[in-house]
Amino acid sequence: GRVPLPRVAEPGSMTGGKYLYSRWDSTQSVFDVGDDALMDQFSDSLLSRGDVSSALRSLTQRGLQPADGPRVQGVQDMLQQLRSQREETLRQSNLDSPLDELIRKLAEVVATERQGLDARLDSTMAQAEAVRSASERGEIDQPVDSNAANELTQRLREMVGRHRAVLDGLPPHLAAAVRTLNDYDFMDQRAQRLFDELKESMQRQFIDRQFQRLTQSLTDDGQRDLSATKEMLQDLNRMIDRHLQGVNPRFEEFMERWGSAFGDPPPQTFPELIDHMQRQAAQMTSLLSSLSPGQRQELDDLVEAVLTDADLRQEMADLLQNLQALSPTGELGRRYPFHGDDPLALDEALDTMERLQRMDALEQQLKQSQKSGNTQSVEADAVRDLLGQESHDSLEELRRFAEKLENAGYIREGEGEELELTPRGIRRIGQHALTEIFSDMKKR
Repeated sequence: GRVPLPRVAEPGSMTGGKYLYSRWDSTQSVFDVGDDALMDQFSDSLLSRGDVSSALRSLTQRGLQPADGPRVQGVQDMLQQLRSQREETLRQSNLDSPLDELIRKLAEVVATERQGLDARLDSTMAQAEAVRSASERGEIDQPVDSNAANELTQRLREMVGRHRAVLDGLPPHLAAAVRTLNDYDFMDQRAQRLFDELKESMQRQFIDRQFQRLTQSLTDDGQRDLSATKEMLQDLNRMIDRHLQGVNPRFEEFMERWGSAFGDPPPQTFPELIDHMQRQAAQMTSLLSSLSPGQRQELDDLVEAVLTDADLRQEMADLLQNLQALSPTGELGRRYPFHGDDPLALDEALDTMERLQRMDALEQQLKQSQKSGNTQSVEADAVRDLLGQESHDSLEELRRFAEKLENAGYIREGEGEELELTPRGIRRIGQHALTEIFSDMKKR
């Protein structure tokens, strides 16, 4: 009997539950599965499944092993590999001390300032002593007012003492220490530069990780970055508010002004933009969800200490709330149960969250392809990045199974856009079945 035939679609289009074909151009894969070898394994699936579509779906799930050449992984293989990689990541790493690297860098700032204070005082006192000695030897024409020199030196000692007292009294918690140093007048220029660089680095992590590296895209001037970012977030929140109220969000107007901040090419529709930003914001949300309550509070406090602009913090909070409101589940990121021995720094933790979320998204795509038999919705770049080139090549080969069988003359499009076996395909199945029978007889 005849079996359902997937409709041939243009590359890049979607036909829910159908197959998509793209013509061979010699660039897609290193695999070279012969048409007859493919048909023989397809025959086994067809005899057990009963129709062409089910047989193709089964072959896509299981993959195949040519007599000579690398195995073509199936969707099941990719799912297993993906789950193993995720478990390995969680088994290796932990989130016991994500702020330790920042604490170390802040300690370097404080140590540099202490060294600068000592050097400043020592240098001034040495210069005063040198002047006094030169005056006593008559090497200086003008008389030296020793009382004034002593007074200046004493003032410097007192100033250095006050600065040391601030450093000695720094709170043990990172956020509180940053707040104190925000109002501290550094005497050492290098220490001031290190502190500014540390704060800018944290600002970029907190903002860019959640909102698509916007500060880097808008401008390279640190303060103007935050000003432009705040203005952009205000416009974005207004656009989402209009959408939630059921009126035209004026997406084109927003992108005309801020589109350059969203990469090349930028999102083309309002849903694309929201999906893009939800995935980006989910990194920080997942990190916060995966931390202990104490760690989460410490990180929240640090954000407040680093982002001193209260209006900017409010716009960020409003945007996260809006993105959650637009999420089907009302959540942006899930908790990951890390239980390994290798501690992750904050930037490493955020990178890991991004990778884990890409794994989750790819897993959903692969599971959906199991149901539909259509691998076109599986993101090929994600397969390459997460599972490697071999899995990527297998995916491309899976996508060509139906096309290769059709081009070889084994299946064809019948009535009602259904796939059916051709006479040649029927003969090949019979030939394959006889070969299997005689092979079994010889073994006996």
